[in-house]
Order: sequence, then structure tokens, then C-alpha cells
Amino acid sequence: MLRPIRLLSAQPFSRLPFHWLFAPHISNATPTLALVTMLITNGPSSGLRVGYALILGWSGWIRIDGSTFQLWGQSGTATNLTSFEVTPTRTILSIHANTTNVNVTFLGPIEPTNLVLQSLPFSYVYIDVESNDGQEHSIQLYSDISAEWISGDSNSLAKWNTSRTGSSTIHEADRQSPLSMAEINNLAEDATVYYAFPISNDATYESGIDADVRGNFTRNGTLFGSLDTNFRAIQDHFVVFGHAVNLSNIASTTSSVVWAIGLVRDPVISLYSTTTNSSRSSYFWTTFNTVNDAIDFFLDDFSNAKQRAIDLDNKIMSDARRVSDNYADLVALAARQALAVDITVSRDSNGQWNTSDVMSFMRDMGDSRRVNPVEILYASFPAYLYFNTTWAGYLLEPLLRYQQSSQYTKTYAAPDLGSSYPNAKGNNSPSISGAIEDSGDMLIMGWAHARFSGDGSMISRYFHASYTTPTALHSYRHHSSSTDADGLDNTNMTNLAIKGIIGIKAMSEISQALGRSQDAETYSSKAQSYVEQWQISAGSTGHLLSTYGPTADSTSWSLVYNLFADKLLGTSLVDSSVSANKNSTISISLISLIDLY
Repeated sequence: MLRPIRLLSAQPFSRLPFHWLFAPHISNATPTLALVTMLITNGPSSGLRVGYALILGWSGWIRIDGSTFQLWGQSGTATNLTSFEVTPTRTILSIHANTTNVNVTFLGPIEPTNLVLQSLPFSYVYIDVESNDGQEHSIQLYSDISAEWISGDSNSLAKWNTSRTGSSTIHEADRQSPLSMAEINNLAEDATVYYAFPISNDATYESGIDADVRGNFTRNGTLFGSLDTNFRAIQDHFVVFGHAVNLSNIASTTSSVVWAIGLVRDPVISLYSTTTNSSRSSYFWTTFNTVNDAIDFFLDDFSNAKQRAIDLDNKIMSDARRVSDNYADLVALAARQALAVDITVSRDSNGQWNTSDVMSFMRDMGDSRRVNPVEILYASFPAYLYFNTTWAGYLLEPLLRYQQSSQYTKTYAAPDLGSSYPNAKGNNSPSISGAIEDSGDMLIMGWAHARFSGDGSMISRYFHASYTTPTALHSYRHHSSSTDADGLDNTNMTNLAIKGIIGIKAMSEISQALGRSQDAETYSSKAQSYVEQWQISAGSTGHLLSTYGPTADSTSWSLVYNLFADKLLGTSLVDSSVSANKNSTISISLISLIDLY
């Protein structure tokens, strides 16, 4: 886990400006299923936010001996956050609340061996309480969400329902008139939000105006089961959906108190297609007939899921620390982001789930809404090779299928599948400036998937989609303006050029694996020739320059991270002395920068 951040002095939780919560699975741009941060500040603007824009209502409170304290979200008496920890699957807030110490954990499961579990669009929040004075105290816990989760327009009309299964109480809400495959302010307009809690004799629930429901808990430590049926606009007397539980007089909880939260969309993707039905659904539907069935399973599986998460965290962090503690910290922060994708399945001609047709879709962070942006896939690809190499192929499949179709007419790789997630309609007019970046990425990822999975079916199936790409890398290597993943725009960029060269070598390896020895030799010779020229031009001053050629700045230097692909693929194109000189130059340059300050 990320080394615990201990605060020099306990700070009121409501005054801390930023808290990283979780980034589990993605479902369009939805809060639980995409990157989410908790911004908690004083006043009515406090609460959970999507990025830096919309506020979403989500509160957690504890009642101790009749006095109520805020754990997260809005309102209530402030508590003190003493530390927080981040692991690959969990964000853990340690809170001092009056006579108790409380751990609030947001768990976004990573299930690398099970597509059904990984595709479930739900996350856990669970609470553990312990007395800090050695005495028993009367403890009640409460949490609610609002209808703000279902639309980026608070004037949208909402409807909601509360149902009880044999084991769960489930609140749900959605728009009265959903907008299919659309979003407003980065929120899906066709999603249903669910907030669920296990049924027990000590658990109560309620829906209604926020002040009324929260007031009932504050005054009484319980809810009364009344349900608001006055459907209205989201911001009209904000409706909340609450769950409470009475833990009675305890010194500590014997087991975690858990809620399940999630946003469900169906279908989740509209894919480019020549057929009439291009809609795709989340993979979990292949196992569960209803959302309530999935929620019942999810809550019932909590203890097992929690232990799986702890075991996986320990493994990931142990592996990462073999590099360094700092690297392990970065891995802890990035894991849930990298795995934030929609895992989808189609139906066959008989209407049955076609589990042999699995594709995954990633939404670009921010406002671009790009679908499967190649440079972002490339950045996250090592995580997929680590967790499950088969899953890496699910991300490449829709890109390669599109690139080989008649809908795509360029000779270089497509940079994405369009810019209107979840509408994956393709992109047939990409800029030439991204040809080297995108083509190099796709060739490297394609060979990496085959090499590490041992499955050559994808490179065989889409060989012709890749065949012209090395030619594009050759044709555009001196293009007057090339763009890389960092947004740099220049000619002869050192870091970008080596990616293209490694991409050509990857095509050589692909050809060799498919028995096309003449093609393999041709591409290998080109890659070797280019890398020799690259090493001479880019390293003419004894270190790697930012750009090479007659206009290069001899005092510049480059963080040539694309050399990683040479190591990953074992292609050994670049002489080891180049990496050594690069590292030495960067160290000296950083020391010089530090000395300036």
C-alpha cells in the first residue's frame, strides 16, 4: 500500500481540500466507475465531485452516545482525519471521531482472473469502529446518496425506487427520460445509480428530502422506512436515499459495516458496425439476470472480495517494491485507473450472449471523451500485461477490427475510435501528425500481447491491418510536424523516433511468428538501419538530445522513456551504453535544476 500519510496534527476532515478515493471500473464517465476525487470543504459546496466540476451527494455519519459526527460528505460536526492510505484496490481514511477511531475504506475490486467480477459496476464502502477510551459506546452509522449521480443537469427530472430482496435493501434512481449514449458535464445521462445495504434487524432505510432524512438519523439514530414518491427535479428539495444501522453498545465492531454503490448502464457501448445492432453490454450480464441479483451476490461476496483485495494488494506492492518504494507508491495510485474500462459482450443471431466476442473500452480522462485513445492504452498496457495478458487483447480488438474494416482508409493506425464515448463510431480522419505515435504504439502493443500471452491469433487475424503500418512509419519519419503522447509538436523528436523504430522491429517479430520470414528480414533490416542512424544523430553530443538533425539544440536532453519498449519486447535494438548515458545526463540535469533553487 502507499505508505501511510500521517498528518503532523489532526485536521478537521471538512477542511482538507483533497482526498483521493477510488477508481474502479468505468461505465461511461460515471463517478464510481471512473476517476473520482473527494473534495471536502466547508459550506454547501462540499462533497464528492466528478473531476473538478459537478458535486455529487454522498454522505457518511457516525452517531456516538447521541451526538452525530460527519465521516465524509456534507453537513454534520467535523471529525479529524489522522491519516490516509492508498493501496491498488483501496483508499483508507483513518478518522478520530470523539471517543472512537473510525476507518472508512473505499474498495474498488480488481479481479484479474474473473471477467464477471471485474465487469460488475459496483464498489464497496465499509466502516470499522473502535473505542479510543476503552469504554463501550452507543454507536449508529448512516450513509446516503442523492439523485445528483444520474445527470449532469440538476434540472433533470428524476425518479427512484426502493426494493428489498431476500438479503438486501436497494435504493435506485435514474432520469425520468434517459438520454441514450449521452452525457452532460461528464456524467452519463442513461445510468441508474444503486445504493444497497444488507438486510438485518438493526438496519433501517428511508428516502426523502435531505434535511428530513438526515434529521431523523441525527435525532433518533434510526430511519423510519418512509419512501418519498414525489418525483421531481434533482435540485428541487434534494432527495436522498439513506441506510442506517444500530450497532448498540460496543467497544469495537466485530465485522465491517458495508454498503455497495454503483452505476449501471445497458447497453454500455454503441460500436461502429455494418449491422443493424451495434450495441454492447457489460460482461456481468452473462451471469446475472437482474441488477438486484448482481447486488445480492456482490454484498454477499464482500468478505471474500475484501480478502482477495488484501491479498492482491500485498502481491502487487511486493512486486513493485522490488523496483523501489517510490515506484510502489505510483503503482498504488495508478492501478485502479489503469483497470477502469468497460468489459463488453455482444449477442449472437439467436439473442444469446456471445462470450467469444469480448471487447473492452476505455474513456479518455477529462472532457475529450475519446474512445480507446491509443496513447493512453499504451501507457496503461504494462498493467494489463501484469494482471492478465488476455485482457490486453480485449482493448486492442476493437481498434484492430476497425482498422482492418472498409470503414478505415488510412495507411497508419487510427488514434482512437472517435471522441464521443460511449459512441465508438471510429475515426477515419486522424491527423498525419500522430501517425508515428499511434502506429508505433499499436505495433508494440500487438506484439507484446502475442509475446506475453502466447496467443498469436490476434496478430494472425489482423496481420493485414498492421501490414501497411511500418510503411507509414517510414514515410512519415521526417514529417514537418509530428505529435507525441506528451503533446509535443516538432520534427525529428528523439523519443518519438525510437518508438517508431521499435514498432518496425515489432512488425518484424510479428512476421517471424507468422512464418513470413522474408517480411521479417525486411523489417528487421530497416529497424537496425534506422536505430544506427538514430544513435548517431540523437546522441551526437554524447547524450540523447530532445530533437536531432541540423536544427537540434546541442544543450538539450530528452527523457527517452520509449526505450522501455525495447526492454519489454526483448528486441535489443538500442545499445546499453545509450541508456547509461541517458540516465547519467538526466541525473546531472536534475541536480543542476535543484541547485538553481
